[in-house]
Amino acid sequence: MIKYCSFMKPMIEDFIKYRSASQHWNEVSYGQNLKTFENYCIKNFPTATSLTQEMVDDWCTQRKTEQNISCATRICVIINFLKYTNSRNLTNLNVPEKPIPSKKIYIPHAFTEDELKKFFYACDNMKIKNNRKSEQSRKLEVPIFFRLLYSTGMRTTEARLLKRKNVDITNKIINIEETKGYDQHYVPIHESLIKMLIDYDKKIDLIYPNREYFFSNSINGFHGREWV
Repeated sequence: MIKYCSFMKPMIEDFIKYRSASQHWNEVSYGQNLKTFENYCIKNFPTATSLTQEMVDDWCTQRKTEQNISCATRICVIINFLKYTNSRNLTNLNVPEKPIPSKKIYIPHAFTEDELKKFFYACDNMKIKNNRKSEQSRKLEVPIFFRLLYSTGMRTTEARLLKRKNVDITNKIINIEETKGYDQHYVPIHESLIKMLIDYDKKIDLIYPNREYFFSNSINGFHGREWV
């Protein structure tokens, strides 16, 4: 769990309890953005004892390198935090507006059978740069990770945050707790994956014993978005 340490700590912790009670809190995305905002305030306003409009405006202003959707994602939790503190008279600040994301036309690509064969062949034949644990584990993880996405329809984030305890190979079920929404759900494991998952679990356990996440990094945590 993310730890907060500024003058905002009591307000932030109460805000998290409030959002969690209604199942509208996501520690991975909201928590990280809120912590980054807190770090920004500590660094740039080291003597501050209360939240000011300057802090909010400086942080929430869209950056030159940001697209509308990136800015909206970054400041969304700050906007909700301010609405919470204002409504309880803890602050009296102007709440910034989120940039309106520009419409995009996304045309999905339907992979042909030949493309899929080539893709998974490339996954299965990855070359490692050195003998570091991260490289050894990557060679084991990538073929399984993408086969899991392909056979179950899981989102990349759901697979990255998948915990080892939630992969029930005996009953051929995956318990997805960290999802886009807030509803826990289950997906079946295809028969073709069972042996591969068992083999992967044994081999990766030699590299990262007693890991928490099914696809684990070197510090027994989950991989970041840049991993895929």
